Parts: sequence; structure tokens; C-alpha cells
Amino acid sequence: MPDMNTLSVAAATTPTVLSVGLSHYLTKSKHRGKPTYHLGYHQGLELVRRFLVYASHRTVEELQAFTAQYVPVPTWVHVEEVVIPDELLEEAAEKIVGQLGIDGVERVGGKRWWKWRIKEVKGEWIEMRKHYHERVKHKEWAPRTILYIHGGAYFFGSVDEHRYQLQRHARKMKARVFAPRYRLAPQFPFPCGLQDIIASYLYLLSKQPASTIILMGDSAGGGAVASLLCICRDQGIPLPAGSILISPWVDLTHSFPSVISDNSGDYIPAHGFLHKSSPAWPPPTDEDIEKAIAGKKEPLETNGAVEGSSSLTANIKEQLKSISSTKGLKQEAQGFDIIAPSSPTTRNQSIAAVPAKGVISVLIDGHEVRIKDQIQLYTTNELLSHPLVSPVVQGSLGGLPPMMILVGGSEVLRDEQIYFAHKAANPRKYPPPAHVSTAQQLEALNRWKHGTDVYLQVFDDCCHVTPTLSFTKPAKYMYRSIARFGDWLFAREALETGAITGNTVPDTAEPIDTVDPNEPNSVVEQLFSREGAQIVKGETMSVISSSSSSSSSSDEEGSSSSNNHISRKLSNVQAPQTYNIPTFVNHMVRQRVDRKGNIHPLKPASELECMQLPMEEIGCIKPEPVRRWMEGKKSWDGKYAKAKKKVQEQRAKEIAEGGYLQFEDDGSGIVETPPGSALAGRRRKEGEMIPGRSFKPSYGLKLWSMIGSKQDVETMEAEKKKEEKKGVDGSATTEAPPSASVATGNLSVMVKEEENISSSSSSNTGNTGINGADGAKSEPTQS
Repeated sequence: MPDMNTLSVAAATTPTVLSVGLSHYLTKSKHRGKPTYHLGYHQGLELVRRFLVYASHRTVEELQAFTAQYVPVPTWVHVEEVVIPDELLEEAAEKIVGQLGIDGVERVGGKRWWKWRIKEVKGEWIEMRKHYHERVKHKEWAPRTILYIHGGAYFFGSVDEHRYQLQRHARKMKARVFAPRYRLAPQFPFPCGLQDIIASYLYLLSKQPASTIILMGDSAGGGAVASLLCICRDQGIPLPAGSILISPWVDLTHSFPSVISDNSGDYIPAHGFLHKSSPAWPPPTDEDIEKAIAGKKEPLETNGAVEGSSSLTANIKEQLKSISSTKGLKQEAQGFDIIAPSSPTTRNQSIAAVPAKGVISVLIDGHEVRIKDQIQLYTTNELLSHPLVSPVVQGSLGGLPPMMILVGGSEVLRDEQIYFAHKAANPRKYPPPAHVSTAQQLEALNRWKHGTDVYLQVFDDCCHVTPTLSFTKPAKYMYRSIARFGDWLFAREALETGAITGNTVPDTAEPIDTVDPNEPNSVVEQLFSREGAQIVKGETMSVISSSSSSSSSSDEEGSSSSNNHISRKLSNVQAPQTYNIPTFVNHMVRQRVDRKGNIHPLKPASELECMQLPMEEIGCIKPEPVRRWMEGKKSWDGKYAKAKKKVQEQRAKEIAEGGYLQFEDDGSGIVETPPGSALAGRRRKEGEMIPGRSFKPSYGLKLWSMIGSKQDVETMEAEKKKEEKKGVDGSATTEAPPSASVATGNLSVMVKEEENISSSSSSNTGNTGINGADGAKSEPTQS
């Protein structure tokens, strides 16, 4: 099999792009009303899906190395690389230990192994070169910084791979993005990456106030941001201005219904992430190690059978035939055991809470399935329901700064994201499940009982992390929503801290007269409604909006004025109506966005399936996700049986023979027991290493980045031509900071042009949207 490089990836994905291009117009009517109605989105979705399938037949190390390749930086983007100081890494470790507590430290296997690293932690500053020169020239301007945590299921991806997205966020908000190169699983499992992320935030705090920082993350990065926020809140670290979570992965147990729904509108594999066996993954099971220690010589089978399979009924055999063989072979390396039932089972019995120790057992069709292999690459099975791994089971998500959550309506993780948003807005209504409740969890619930203001947007039929397909209209809608909310967060904090006083108002970071030439032109009239309450001089109220509690709903007993993070005394300031957003009712704004960018109310919580899930089922292992994982695993273990057998035997033998360096006793009484996949636990004198970042340019990632950056290039060219025209006409070309005076006239021009464009867009579509006309021949508006 050829190496995973640009040529091999292109050979694997190009046929998909071509076939979709041909079939799209033959089946276009089936996609009416969906994002896939447009060829670009359809091809992008299938391309990412095909890439993940191709990558699954490679090792984890190959995928990591491919996505970590160097991607050349555009000339109009300024980047700087910095190193996170060791003292901040140590401080971050202390905060994690404080959050974990004694029991938590024991569960993760100690407090030293996860601090071990091969190389220093670096972060990259990203901003528009034009904005960089302006910032250097005007040092008096208040900083605007985004701490962005990239996604990739915690085990792949990089800043280089994501830069085409980060630079657009930086451009649209006229801000600097700081993106850390944090350690990735499985070589560095939880809480390794979290330590690096916390240290990165502490680094920013050493440079600027927390009020000038926004946290942002996609997928796993969004989940990490949620954990970071909870640690900051509980450990007394200053909270940022707010956060924006894009398709956050907040439940690694896959306990919500959408995980097992039709995934045709998403690219995440139904069976999860599986890869060809390698030294990094999967780690040997406890049985493998015990066998090696005992000196057993029998070979590890890789296509084992169901124990007691002769007693299975014909119906059960039919249901499980895709999972296991019935030839009587041993199944020790299959990663799971299936045991014949001894009594009938019920639905509740088929759902398994994650045990603190031992093997996870779940009932499938009346048969007990004992999962021996590690399921997720990020952490061990025993920690899947830990609140810092799956933030959806946090004791409370209240007491946090304003939060925006963007959800794809067709992504398989949508239910956990919607539930997470409601839980943050109403902690008391959605307490932690009993099976994960601890004294620490209940203390958090009692302490942070007031809700966080949450802006929830669900985009119809969109996939996971839609901004990945940055050249598509749904992605442009999301970028616009993110930019407007981010601008509002910066403006809000500037008002609170007194950076803007008197007769000054925040100016948009991206004036409407310099918007992207190819981006839909509406001005988010409904997204940031002018009907919201205006902050007036000397008035005490929520600086977000009036956060109404007048609704007849009893979802939230407390008002936002009780939360010292979101309501403070203001004086001598006036907030511009441009930044007003819809009133938060019970700490929430709940919206559904259709394909054309039109906004509709989201269904009531009582009509959403994910909100009806019994509390005791959240954070539990369920039969259907396990069944799909087993089906996929059987296929992979069978296809790569030789590689799996060789790797697991070798790893188990090395552990049994004591071939790895151990952490010395530090007198604390805590024995360091790193997870089986952790590189810290398999250090050898010869120094085993993992693939690092390659500085040889990746032409494949470069091409993808160029496609994703096309709109940014056109926008920068449009701005340059406009400036040149102003220079020829003799017009003033004074620079305006992110917070400018009304006297510049930019605000009034922007509002007038927004209204004109919005009116034009409304007449074309029949419904005012957050980002306006579709830009193409459209079908009737879908309500």
C-alpha cells in the first residue's frame, strides 16, 4: 500500500469528486431544500467523507503526519510562532489537579505522567498582515484576541490544516487568533492536551486582560473549550469575554439518539474512528498483558467467535452474524466478548454506566458484551463519562460568560450539542446523571445554579463543522454569525471595562461596504435584532440583553442579574443598537437557520427528542453504538489481522518484560500508571518518538487551503481596490480601530447600507435571512 501523501490521497478522492459531479445533476431534485442542492457543498461533503474512509485504512501515525504537514502561509496573512513558558505549563497542571481532586488523579493514573512531553508547546499567532501593521502603528488600540482550539477527534489535525479557517475568523473580526499546537492522543491521551490548552490561555492572560479574549473551538476543540471554561470558573482563573463552540463534541459515550440516526448528511463514520493497527493504536488489553506476564504462548486470534454461540437462537445468530464468527475460534484479540444470556433483559438493563474500573459490559439482544479494547482514542473506557472528557455530564454549566453554539442539523452529534446548550442555560433543570454525580459535581450545581446566556443556532441539514467547507454558502452563513456575535462580545466587554466611554460606540470590524464580494449580502437583521433593549447611562441590566424572565415558562427561576459574570453596573456608556441581539428568554436565544439563511424559531424543548432522554441514560454506553463499533471493528481486525496480532503481542511482551522506563516515586504515595496508549508509559532508553510536524510543504493541504481561502483573497483584493480608488479621489483614508467614534460616520453608513441590502434581500426571498439571498436561482422558501 503506498504511503499516505498528496498523490495517494488525490488518487483516492478524485474519483469521488468526479462521480459526485456527474451524479449530482441526475439526482438534484432529491436534494431540493438541502445544502447538497448546490454542487460545491455536495462535492465537499463527499470528499471529506471519502478522505476519512481512506484514512481509516491507514495507521493513526500516518494520518497524524499527513495532517501535521506544513502548509505555506498566504502573503497577506501574518503569523508568529511562540513557545509557552514551562512555568505556565506547571501552573496549568496544578489547576487540572485541583479540578480532578484526589479521586480524579487516581482515575487518570497519577499527576506526573501526563506532564511528560517530547517537545515544547508552541502556539501560532494569525492575523491579516494589513491589520498587523495597523496594530503595530496604533499600540493604544485595545487587543482583540481569539484563542482557537482546532478539532480532529483529539487525535489528528493541526494549526496548519485549520489555518484557512482561522485566518477568515481573524479577518472578519479584525482580531488576532492564537492557536496552540497541543499534544494529541493516543500517544498523549487525556489530560495531556487539556494541560497545553489551559497553559495557552494562561499565556494570553499574561499578555492582556481576559475581557479581550474570546474562546473558540470546533468539534473536539469545542469540547476542550467547554472543559477549559469549567476549570477557569471553578479554579478562579479570570473568565474570557465569551465563547463560540462550533459543533462541539461533548459526549464521548455516544449516549444521545442522533448518534445512531441516518448519517447520510454527515461525514463522521457510523462506527466511529477505526484505523489499521500500529505501535500507537490500539493498546494491548489487560488480557494481552496478563497472558504475556504468565508466559502463555498461544497465538492471539483476530477473528474470534461468540462464547456459547451454539446456544444462540437462529434469530440472535442472524442479528449478530456481522459481528462475530460461529466457527468456534477464540476471540481474545477481537476486543470484546459476547456471552449467552441467562435471563430475559429489559431496556434499562441493556444500558451500561461507565464503571470506574474494570471492563464495560452492555447487553445486546440479551447477550452480555464485554468490551476489552479501548473505544475512543482520547481516553480509556473508564474515563469516557468523566466531566472533563464529556462536558455534557458536568455538575453545572452555569456561571460562564456568554456562549454561542452552532449545530449542523444533519450531524450525528447534534443531539448532545442541543442538550448541552439547554443545560448551560438551565443547570438546575438538567443536573448531572446519578451515575456520575459526586460531591464535587453537586457542589458545582449548588454554586453555579444560575444559567449561562446561550445563543443556539441549528443550521438545517448541515454537516459536522460546516465551516470546514468554507467555500459553501452554509459555511459563509456560519462565519457571518460567528463574526457578528464575536464583534458583540468584544464591544460588550469594552463597554464594561471602560475602554469605550462617553460618546464612543463600537464600529464593526468589517464595515458593510467592504464585505466579501461573493458572500450573501444580507446584514443579519434577524440575527442581531434591533428590537433588543439598549443599554443606557447609569442603568443596571444584563449587558447582553434584557434576558427576560417574564415568560410563562418555568425553565429558569433566577434572572440573569443574579449572575455576576453577565450583569454589572454600567455608567457613562451607550451601546449601539447595531450590536443588540434578540432578547434572551430564560438565558437562551434558540434559532433554526434554513438553507437560504432565513431564521425560524427552534422547536420547543418539549418537542425535541434529545431533550426527552431520561436523565439516567445520559453518559451511558448503549447497545446500538456498540453494535456499530463492533461491526466496524470486526471488519478492520479481520482485514488487518496480521498487523494487529503482531503489534499487540509485541507491546504486551515489552510491558511484561519491563522494557519501559518507570516514573520514580516522588513520595506522594501516588503510583503513576499511564494508559496503555500513552507514550509516557512506554518510554525506552533508545527514545521512541512519534511523527512530528513535517516542514516539507503538503501540496494537497495547500490546494485545499487555497480553495478555502479563495473568498478571503477576493475580499482583500476588493478592499485594496477600494482604498486605491479613495486615494485617487482624494478621499480620507484614516484608519479606524475596532472601537471607533460615531463621528467617523462608518456606523451610520453601515446601518443605512445594511437596511438597503436587507430590504433588497427580503424582496427577493420573501423572508429576511441572517445572511440574505442565496446568490443562485432558488426554489421556494422552506419553512
